[in-house]
Amino acid sequence: MNQVMMGFATTILLFFCLGQTETGPLNKPAPLHIKSGNSAIYVIVKRRIIHFTNTELSSPLEVRLDDLRSLLNTYFLDHARESHYSFTFGQYTELNARMASAASCSRQWNSQAGRARSGNSSSWLRKQLNREQAYRELVPVFDEIGYRIDIAAMESISLCRPAEIDWTRAPRSCRAPLPPQAKLPCGALLTFRLTRK
Repeated sequence: MNQVMMGFATTILLFFCLGQTETGPLNKPAPLHIKSGNSAIYVIVKRRIIHFTNTELSSPLEVRLDDLRSLLNTYFLDHARESHYSFTFGQYTELNARMASAASCSRQWNSQAGRARSGNSSSWLRKQLNREQAYRELVPVFDEIGYRIDIAAMESISLCRPAEIDWTRAPRSCRAPLPPQAKLPCGALLTFRLTRK
């Protein structure tokens, strides 16, 4: 899943920056790249897209968040703070178990079919995660620089069986039994929205 998310973010950046049309190049500037240790942000300035990545898969979340703070502060030293941005956070594995936990205790999730009981699964899960602020580590990082954060889009939901989920990362809030064959969301391609306060 981590490689899929990195590949997705890279594809988005390449699409916006290096795309071709039938009549020639799109003439898009390359993304601004700011690096610090194993972490980096890529910013497509005119499109207000920020992508954070860390190449050290074993880096604790606290280290990644400190790197993100530092990189954002560096970027905003030389750039105006726009009213909104799209933001992606590579390797946010901590959120995966929270997705599963939220779905496992909700009557709105059909664990046998692996989808929301009504409506679009991505839309339901996005609303659920926003309601719970399941990305709670990111909230203070952006609050410090004057932005609210929420999940704007979600696609490509991965499903896992209960035995494949690390429940120590997100203990379930209910006691309802989970059948071993239950299908729970355990990852997705997420785009966050940053809105200036």
